[in-house]
Amino acid sequence: MKNTKFSGKLFEINLRHIRLIIGICFTMILSIITSVLLGKFIDVLGSGKFSGRENVFYIVGLFVLTILSLICTLLFVKWFPLNIQLQKSIDISQEIMEGVLKLPQKFYQAKDSGHYINLVTSSSFTFATIFSEINTNLIGNIFCVIILIVVSGFINPIFAIVFLIYIPLFYVMIHAPSKRISELQKNGLPTQDNFLSGTKQIVTDKKSINISRADEFYNKSYHEKSNKYLDFVTKYKFFETVSQEIPIILSGVLQILTLALSSYLFYKKQISLGTIILMFQFSNLLQSPLNTCFQILIYKSVNKAHIERIRDFIKLSSEKSGFEKYYKDQEELICIKNGKFFTTGDKDKLLFTVDDLKITKNSLVVVKGENGSGKSMFVNFITGFSDPESFEGDISLDSSLQKSSYLSYPILLVHGSLEENLFNEKSKENLFEVLNIDFRNKIIDDKSRNLSFGEQQKLNLLRVLSRDSSVIILDEPFTNLDKESIDSLTKYILSLKGKVSIIAITHSPEFDESADYILNIVDGKIVL
Repeated sequence: MKNTKFSGKLFEINLRHIRLIIGICFTMILSIITSVLLGKFIDVLGSGKFSGRENVFYIVGLFVLTILSLICTLLFVKWFPLNIQLQKSIDISQEIMEGVLKLPQKFYQAKDSGHYINLVTSSSFTFATIFSEINTNLIGNIFCVIILIVVSGFINPIFAIVFLIYIPLFYVMIHAPSKRISELQKNGLPTQDNFLSGTKQIVTDKKSINISRADEFYNKSYHEKSNKYLDFVTKYKFFETVSQEIPIILSGVLQILTLALSSYLFYKKQISLGTIILMFQFSNLLQSPLNTCFQILIYKSVNKAHIERIRDFIKLSSEKSGFEKYYKDQEELICIKNGKFFTTGDKDKLLFTVDDLKITKNSLVVVKGENGSGKSMFVNFITGFSDPESFEGDISLDSSLQKSSYLSYPILLVHGSLEENLFNEKSKENLFEVLNIDFRNKIIDDKSRNLSFGEQQKLNLLRVLSRDSSVIILDEPFTNLDKESIDSLTKYILSLKGKVSIIAITHSPEFDESADYILNIVDGKIVL
C-alpha cells in the first residue's frame, strides 16, 4: 500500500523526474554537437583542405554521436517517460477504484456505472499521461528549446530572433482546433458514459434479456446510444487530426524560412556552407521539443474534462457520508421518535412513519411488510447504505450497526474456490453442517453460475454468519432454501439470540414466536 495519498495535483517534481529532465537535455545537447560536427565537416570538405585521417575522425565522430543520440532518445525521450506514465496510470486507477469502493451511497448513486468505468479507466489514464508529460517531457523540452535558441544566438543572433518569433506563431495556429477539441471532450464524455453503461448492461444481462424476449428493445436502445457516441467521436477525431497535422505543416515552413535566411546570409558571406546545414538541422531539432511542449499543453487543455472529473471525485471521496450525526455509542441499538422515511434524499415520496421506537441490543428483531413497503430501505438506512437525507425526525443509532454483517442481494460470486468466495475470510466449521453445504471442493464459475440458487444462498449465509460481528442483518434469509435447511438455519439463528443483535426481514413465521420485536410496516407506518 502506498504511503502518499493521490492529491490530484498535476505538478509534482521528484528526484526521478529531475534525472529524466537532465537526460532529455543531455540528448538534445548530443544532437546539437552532432549537428555542429556535421557543419564543420561540410566546411572542411568545401575548403578542399582535409586529410584522410581528419575525414575518418569526422565520420567516426558523427557515427558515434548518432548512435549515442539514438540510444539516449530511446531511453530518455521514449522509454523512461512511458514507464513513469504507465506506473502512474495504474497507481491512480487503483486509488480511484479504492475511492469508488469507499464512496458513500448518497454520492455513488448520483452517477451511473458508465461514469465510474470511465473514471477508473479513461480519466485515470489520461490524468496520469498529463501528469507524467508535464513533470518530465514538458520541462525537459522547454530547456531543450532554450538551449537551442541560445546556441543559435551564438552562431548568429538573427536565427535566434527567427526562432523566437516562430514560437508564438506556432501557438496561435494550433490554439483554435485544440480549443474546439476541449469543448467536444467536455460535452461528449456523458455520451461516452451512456455508451459504456449500455454496453455493460447488455453484456451483463444477456441471459435475462434473451429469456425476456427483449432483444429488439435493447438493440434499439444500444443503436441510439452508439450513434450518439459515433457523432461525438467523428467530430473529435476530425479536429484531433487537424491539430496533429498543423505542426507538421509549420515545421516545413520553418525549415524553408531557415534555409532561405541561411542562403541569404551565405550570399552576404556572413556564414559558411556548413552553417547552412547546421541551421537547417537546428530548425529540425527545434520543431521536436517545441511541438512536444505545445502538444502536451494542448493535450492538457483538450482533456480538461477528465482532469476536472478526477479532481471532483477526489474532493467527493473525502466528503463525509452524512450518517456520522446518527451514530454513537449507546445502550439501545435503535432509537427513533417522530420519524419519516422517504424513498430518496429529495423526499419526493414518503415510505412510512415511525412514532416512537426503541430497540435494545442483543435482541431478535423481525421486520415484516408488503413488497415495496420499505423494509429493505429501513435496514439500508440504519446500516448507512442509503442517503442520510432520506430521513426526517429524531434518530440515534448504535455504532455497532456500522460494522454489521449484512445478508443482502444480489449475491456476489468470484471465479475460484469456496475459500476465495468467502473473500479470504475464515469460515466457521459448524456452519457447513448447519447449512448442509456439500460443494466445499467445487470450483465456482462466476459467469455460468454453476451453483444452484439454493447453493448461492447458502454461500451468502456462510459469509455473513462466519463474520465476528455484534449485529447480524438478514434480508430474506430463507430464500431458495429447502425445509431441512430452513429448520437447521432457524435453530442456529435462535441459538445466537441474546448474544448478538439480529434483524431479520422475512415474510415467513419462523422467528415470530421467539422475536423480541416484530416491526410490521402497514399502511405507511411501522407498527410494533
